[in-house]
Amino acid sequence: MLTTLTQLTRTRLIDLRWFSIGGMLLAAAVSTSVLGNAEVLPRLLAFTVVVACLNGCLWLASHLHTGDDVALISPWTQLQFDVLSWSIFIYFSGGATNPLISVLLPLVAFGAIVLDRRRAWLLGLISVLLYSFLWRYYLPLPILDAQRATYLHLLGMWLVFVVSTVVSIWFIQSMGAALRERDAALALAREKTLQDEWLASIGTLAASAAHEMATPLSTLNLLLEEWAEDSNFPPAYRDDLALMRQQIERCRQTLNHLSGRASQPAGTNRPSIAHWLDAFLQAWQATHPASSLRYTIAPTLEQHAPDFDIAGENALAHLLEHAARDGGPLRLHASSMAGALTIQLDDVADGADLAPARAALARAGGTLHFTDQHIELHLPLPGKPSP
Repeated sequence: MLTTLTQLTRTRLIDLRWFSIGGMLLAAAVSTSVLGNAEVLPRLLAFTVVVACLNGCLWLASHLHTGDDVALISPWTQLQFDVLSWSIFIYFSGGATNPLISVLLPLVAFGAIVLDRRRAWLLGLISVLLYSFLWRYYLPLPILDAQRATYLHLLGMWLVFVVSTVVSIWFIQSMGAALRERDAALALAREKTLQDEWLASIGTLAASAAHEMATPLSTLNLLLEEWAEDSNFPPAYRDDLALMRQQIERCRQTLNHLSGRASQPAGTNRPSIAHWLDAFLQAWQATHPASSLRYTIAPTLEQHAPDFDIAGENALAHLLEHAARDGGPLRLHASSMAGALTIQLDDVADGADLAPARAALARAGGTLHFTDQHIELHLPLPGKPSP
């Protein structure tokens, strides 16, 4: 099961917050050497520990709840938490004079990416209000040297820019990859749906055609039976009459097979691959009486149920018609090898003009090879053998 985009977003935000916590710890640790006293260190460390504990709780909640409807760990709640956390941290360390206040801007950018329009604008408004508040209300940093304060401010701005650039690229690229993966999955699902609808329409058309052809075939069969029982029917044509009745019966079997395949719901128990292949080859022989087809089917194929659509059958039919062009007898051997159905045709003159068969097999997930006057067709077998 694919991870949803909301789950991935909240996971990325929790991971990103660990980087924020690391930045808070680093800022608190260097405050002593930068400012020359340890007055601000205790309150910064204490607040950072609180944020780390809360993020640990969010991480635990995200692993216990896999749904997308948990408000506590939603992207909207987490981004508000991030903006508020950094605002409080900056309040304890100089307010708007602290260059770390620029970290609010990447958070607003992340909100514009993962939130809807209304919440993104609301997050931006909250950030502006907090920035305005920190401009006037904050705990000042004890820096007496103005030149040193200016240098530290510029250095802090540079560091914040570097960190914001790296983190923004990481977050945006990861979310972009997630979006591309989701779009690819949606496109694949849409293509599968269209293919299923196409196969269903083909099946309906095949069943309708089989039903319409059944009546004239039955009429022809009755007419042939009357001729066979007629004592005045010329004896010289009785062999032809028997052949016609045989061919009509094979046509009826082919139509019954086609109608059964078309009307069979997906997921129902089907006969084995050996039975399916035997019926298919008999039907093909009935429609190609001038060709001589001899085939063997390995007993191992009795253990697998067929999971092939009409594309696989079309590929096999085109392959047989191509091999029958030489006019010689056709020899076919079907077996299972390396998790695939392998069908081999012997003594085939050439492997040219097989593009339609290759295209049909590609749609069914199979392959086609021609070597040493042998054509081999490979179709993947279902995962588990039938009992």
